Amino acid sequence: MKKVILFFTTVLIFSFQLLTFNSFAQAPQKMSYQAVIRNSGDALVTSTVIGMQISILQGSSTGTPVYVETQTPTTNVNGLVSIEIGGGTGFDAINWANGPYFIKTETDITGGTNYSISGTSQLLSIPYALHAKTADSLLGTITETDPVFTAWDKSTGITIPASQISDFQTSVTNNTEVLANTAKNSYPAVDSIKLAGIAAGAEVNVNADWNATSGDAQILNKPAGNNAGDMQYWNGTAWVMIPVGIPGQYLQLNTANIPAWLGATYPTLTTTVVSAITNVSATSGGNITSDGGGEITVRGVCWSTSPNPTTADIKTTNGAGTGTFTSNITGLAVGTTYYVRAYAISIAGTMYGNQESFTTVAVLATLTTTAVSGVSLSAEASGGNITNDGGAAVTARGVCWSISTNPTIVDNITTDGTGAGIFTSSMAGLTVGTIYYVRAYATNSIGTAYGNELSFTAGIGASHQGGIVAYVLQSGDPGYDANVPHGLIAAPSDQSSSIQWNNGTNTITGATATALGTGNANTNTIVASQGAGTYAAQLCNDLVLNSYSDWYLPSKDELNILCLNNLEIGGFMGSYYWTSSEADQNYVWIQVGNGVMQTVNTKPNGFRVRAIRSF
Repeated sequence: MKKVILFFTTVLIFSFQLLTFNSFAQAPQKMSYQAVIRNSGDALVTSTVIGMQISILQGSSTGTPVYVETQTPTTNVNGLVSIEIGGGTGFDAINWANGPYFIKTETDITGGTNYSISGTSQLLSIPYALHAKTADSLLGTITETDPVFTAWDKSTGITIPASQISDFQTSVTNNTEVLANTAKNSYPAVDSIKLAGIAAGAEVNVNADWNATSGDAQILNKPAGNNAGDMQYWNGTAWVMIPVGIPGQYLQLNTANIPAWLGATYPTLTTTVVSAITNVSATSGGNITSDGGGEITVRGVCWSTSPNPTTADIKTTNGAGTGTFTSNITGLAVGTTYYVRAYAISIAGTMYGNQESFTTVAVLATLTTTAVSGVSLSAEASGGNITNDGGAAVTARGVCWSISTNPTIVDNITTDGTGAGIFTSSMAGLTVGTIYYVRAYATNSIGTAYGNELSFTAGIGASHQGGIVAYVLQSGDPGYDANVPHGLIAAPSDQSSSIQWNNGTNTITGATATALGTGNANTNTIVASQGAGTYAAQLCNDLVLNSYSDWYLPSKDELNILCLNNLEIGGFMGSYYWTSSEADQNYVWIQVGNGVMQTVNTKPNGFRVRAIRSF
């Protein structure tokens, strides 16, 4: 159970009454109490039903309860609870003169009776209104003589000297015309002459109100109308009504100066209910039932994200004339509310149909999966790019991976924030050499969408022992160990952009092996055959890189692995690389660095070199 922090911001409110000799006067039998409720996290407990037990203790903060009651009030939005204490039996029996008294509150914020915290505070001021109720008898004898009133002639008998009233206006009281209208007696002396000319009973400073229907501000004999838009004109002797015309008409004076409605009226039309709503489009239209006496030159629908769209907003143009028409509303944003109205334009002007509203459908998010890059032998980096949230906020995103194709969020996942845009993910705990499948995912209110699927071998592309892991041995490969991962490490960059394969003489070196795991032996064979010099195998054999000196020229199959994983390794060019696999006396196998094409070429030519080593 959470601990409740109860801040006793307490207000005790008593109702005081003036003591009289009325033996039936009663003091109110309740007092008000307020407190602010907070939980153990210091957060306000708002709009919540709580349980409270209130006790009145006599003598001390641990004294005997003389009154106990329970309530289940509700806190307001500011965590404040307001109650009235005294509704139970026995409250009116408390003798407040026998203090001091303390008020103790016990609270259960779950609304029950498991009161987990209490607070006690002294009633520092005796509730005198309550105490006063006990003073319902008087000691001693009181003799009272009530005055006897007779009829009073108000015209005489009362005199108030001017000295007793500092602002008394003697000039006003001496003005017989002002005295005739008592409503004017409060005006200052400087206005006495003006007031003298006002007839008795007249009102002053009254503002006329056109819409008033009673009172002194009412205007009498106003022109009257029956409909909005009714007007009147003066015919020389009286005001005459002109009933409201039809929208689109105009007033024109004839030769007798009599105004009359003329011209075509506005078209009459309705808007078709929106249908075929997708995430980016919808269908509507309209029905023009009357052209109002003027030809319809343009018609269509207009729409906006704000109510009451007009032709100044986005619109369609769907022919002319009366009748029904259909409009295609396109280019909409997903998950967005739009307002649409049909419109018709004639010589009278532009008229609109009723307004319809609709909301485009939200869809799954759109995203792609970021290429996998090695972090370590057991961790890889990936991520995604959410280019469209589908019209609903993305609440979760990341990558999911599995050793089976089409991984989902029920497999291994990362959680990498919310919203659209680019994010990065780190997949850890991978088994080195295992092939995995990975997809980025994004979840909105519609569901979970996935990016394109990528596959990778755990460890490939990771920095390790002086270079980049290019291959991890699989079961069946020479040197495979189920307990200890082994494989090939490529140098981070090329060792040469153009170097010959031999040392100037085309001889058979015997370095003809092509399989995985034979490149090191091939290199040693070539160096032993060719001797010292500047050529591909010797360049790798002499290489010392990042403290490692066991580099060699890859065999035909080893170079093919490097080229297949060129993106993970990095730095490969779209030109040929040497292998250590000799085809015959004159030719050696070569391969394009960022492709799969393998062929042979003569040994004196210059091609690129990428050294490797085993781990």
